[in-house]
Amino acid sequence: MSEASKLSPTSQVISPLRRLSLGLLQRWWVAAIALTGCAVGLGGLGTWLLIRQPPTPNCERVFWPFASASFRVYCAQEAARGRTLESLFEAIALVDVLPSDHPLRPMINHWINIWSKQALDLAEDEFNQGNLDRAIYFAKKIPAQTTAHALVQQRIQYWQKVWSQGDKIFRQVEAALNREDWREAFSIMIRLMTVDNRYWAQTQYEKLNQRIIQAQKDETQLVKAKRLLEAGGLDNLTKALEMLQDLAENSIFRKSIQKTITEIARSLVKVAESALADQDLNTALNALEQIPQSVSFWSEVEDWKEIAHAMSATWSGDVAGYQSAIDQLRKMSPRRPLYLQAQTYIQKWSADIAYVGLLGEARARAAEGSNQAIAAAIDAARQIPSDSTQWREAQQAISEWSSSLRVQQDQPILNQADDLSFRGDAASLQAAIREAQRIPQGSDLYEDAQGRIRDWRDQLQQLSRPDASFVAAPSVESPAEPDQESQRLWQDAQDLAQKSTPTALASAIDTANQIADGSRLRGKAQQAIKDWGNQMLELATSRSRYDLTEAIAIAQQIPATAPAYEPAQQQIRVWQEAAGQ
Repeated sequence: MSEASKLSPTSQVISPLRRLSLGLLQRWWVAAIALTGCAVGLGGLGTWLLIRQPPTPNCERVFWPFASASFRVYCAQEAARGRTLESLFEAIALVDVLPSDHPLRPMINHWINIWSKQALDLAEDEFNQGNLDRAIYFAKKIPAQTTAHALVQQRIQYWQKVWSQGDKIFRQVEAALNREDWREAFSIMIRLMTVDNRYWAQTQYEKLNQRIIQAQKDETQLVKAKRLLEAGGLDNLTKALEMLQDLAENSIFRKSIQKTITEIARSLVKVAESALADQDLNTALNALEQIPQSVSFWSEVEDWKEIAHAMSATWSGDVAGYQSAIDQLRKMSPRRPLYLQAQTYIQKWSADIAYVGLLGEARARAAEGSNQAIAAAIDAARQIPSDSTQWREAQQAISEWSSSLRVQQDQPILNQADDLSFRGDAASLQAAIREAQRIPQGSDLYEDAQGRIRDWRDQLQQLSRPDASFVAAPSVESPAEPDQESQRLWQDAQDLAQKSTPTALASAIDTANQIADGSRLRGKAQQAIKDWGNQMLELATSRSRYDLTEAIAIAQQIPATAPAYEPAQQQIRVWQEAAGQ
């Protein structure tokens, strides 16, 4: 190379470029790859920048003092989409703080008007749903500068007026239901349909209507239960209680239901008391178990159960049973409601222990068998009072002993009557009848005596019937003989009546009754029969004051021919019931 070419700058620069170009031409594929990579990279970057959006603003994480007006508007619109009173007023609050001269204020006022109108409509819905206070609260929050605000006061006054109307009707219905008069409640409730509010006209109306429908059903059940209560008896009372316990607690008849339940419970206690008097422990406890614990006197029911168990121990009739019952009731606390009644039972059973001994002694005397011993046993047993648990057993023993004693006393009478009737003539038969009539009704020999009396009366009728030959034959008797016979009978009757004993008076009546109807003494005899019968009834009445058995025996001797016979029979039935015969 020449010196000139070495010193030329151009030649110095061109030579490396030429060498580079020659090198690149020799490695063309590397250049192609590089250019392609650049193109793809630039295209991807452009696409990413095109599709990427700015992040959505988060209205929940904003420090509002630094928030822009446009951001407040955006968040307010988002809140308003909630379509609730709270969200609408949140939207209003977000933008209403901006100054009145703000450039966005016209748009903000526009939205505040829209949201206020929506808020007033939602408040109206709240009113119709029964939320008066909520409706008024939010209505009063409507900004004063809005067109909706002009309607607020008028709307609130109307709401209050309508609400007052519905509330008044509702209270009247409630008052009628509290009086348990569902019919009046129904007639008042119909007026709710005219109230311009869905809460009163529909919601509350339907609730009240359902209560009235239920009241009709409850009333039917209550009436049935009361009828069963009136019928009485364990089964009826149990059914009545089941009917009432099935009724709803919010029934309008809850006061009447509770009152009836209390009455049923009291009746069940009476059933238990009656069962205990009949020595029926199972029935007594069953009746007490039916009583619900909700009754006000449940503590008394619990005490009755204890008394029932104690009382059952006394039914054995021995001293050990009474002592066991006394020991049980002595455990009852003085604070219990039936404590005093338990003390009364303790005193009574303590006395019964003594009556057990008395009845034992009476039985021992009666076992001797003599009339005197049996009479003494009866007198001893009669000392046991009717309120003693031994009284029923004593009365049964008295009845048995009295029957035995009457047999021993009446058998000689019946034997004497048989002896008197042996001759078979009219006088003998009459005397036998009078003697047999002394056997009182209730005696074991009474039916036997009555049968013999009927036989003897039949014989008397046969004797008084004239035979054919006597009728056909001319009378040979002196006309004076019938009067003489009447005179004799009259005198005998008077003599008997002077003794004034029941037997003598009965004989006097029978004797006077034999005086012929045509006799001049028949009138006197009839009057005497009436007087003597009345005298016998007076004797029986006087004796009834202290001895019903003897009074009955006297009254039974009054002959059927005496006018006092029917009154005596009536009085006998009264005395027999009183004596437990």
